[in-house]
Amino acid sequence: MRQFPTLITLAGFLVASCSYIPLEGDRHFKADRLEKAAAAYREHLRGHPRDTLRSERALYHLGLIYSLPGSPLYDLDLARKTLSTVALEASNTAYRRHASLILDLQAEVSRLREARAQQARLAAMLENEVGRLEEQAAEASTAAGEHAGRASRLGAEIRQLRTEINRLTTALEKREQALERIKEIDLERIP
Repeated sequence: MRQFPTLITLAGFLVASCSYIPLEGDRHFKADRLEKAAAAYREHLRGHPRDTLRSERALYHLGLIYSLPGSPLYDLDLARKTLSTVALEASNTAYRRHASLILDLQAEVSRLREARAQQARLAAMLENEVGRLEEQAAEASTAAGEHAGRASRLGAEIRQLRTEINRLTTALEKREQALERIKEIDLERIP
């Protein structure tokens, strides 16, 4: 949980422009005591209507707590539900905008993870195909001269598949790097 003080600090600064009356949960949130912060925010929400700025802040911070991967309360479904409520119902535009941004980022991360998994499956299929073609190429190279042309074609296919594997691997690495850059940039923007 040591990685969250920066995010928590940024979150505090981004919403500092709003009229700020601290909640008990804010103190715990800033100190990275996320379980206590969440409990205090939930208690506040039970006793106060959601149309106040303080209740919106409590709900927004709960969404953050649920969306932080290292949080003991990490729950993406609950984070999406909570942040969607903020994005749709909050009267404070900063909370709405930041909740929407986090939801968009979570959707992009999910999309990139699925694309990465799909590329990994494709790379595994291509590796299997390369292995099969290499076996065929080895068999063909031992055959008579009439098979020499076939071995050459299989070798060309192997080279093409290896080139495709290298291209997919490079693309996958670039997407992972881009995802990390997006995370870093967006974590700096999160209130």
